[in-house]
Amino acid sequence: MNSQTLPIILVVMLFLAGVYATYSKRSKIYCSFENSDGTVEFKWVSNKDEFVYHRGYKFDVISERIQTVWVHNGIHQLFPTKASYLAYNHASAYPRDFRNQGRTVLNPKVRKIIDKAATLESYMRTSSGVASKKQGLLQQYLPMILVVVMIIGGYFLYTQINSVKTVINIMQNQINTMLPR
Repeated sequence: MNSQTLPIILVVMLFLAGVYATYSKRSKIYCSFENSDGTVEFKWVSNKDEFVYHRGYKFDVISERIQTVWVHNGIHQLFPTKASYLAYNHASAYPRDFRNQGRTVLNPKVRKIIDKAATLESYMRTSSGVASKKQGLLQQYLPMILVVVMIIGGYFLYTQINSVKTVINIMQNQINTMLPR
């Protein structure tokens, strides 16, 4: 292994780690929990969950309160990720309203209306046409296609570097034979 191969392999591995991290966060919600002492903790949860458990407490997931943010921590400093986001406070089991950052106070009647709206929205998303299913299929295989393209590109680059080194060595030998000693 030469001095050019190792950096190329490291860059490819870093890129693949970033792609994997970004792809794995697509179906998750990024939650922040403000504790009573003012500290904030973060947690990734599945977007299929109805509740979030944090420090033994149960917090509701309300789809009306989900907002989209760019996540910039960890590997996402190099590869920022767009994620669904909910903010919770220790004093309420419901997420904050991102429009005014106020606490949510719900009675059973309002909760029933929100659940109906979320159910209808979910039904409308799943009953879309065939075009969205084809697009979902492309999105499903896009990471694998990207990995295959990166491997082929890395192999091509590696073979080209070796052939360039061979040509340089041949030229050096010819120059050395032409020069008097």
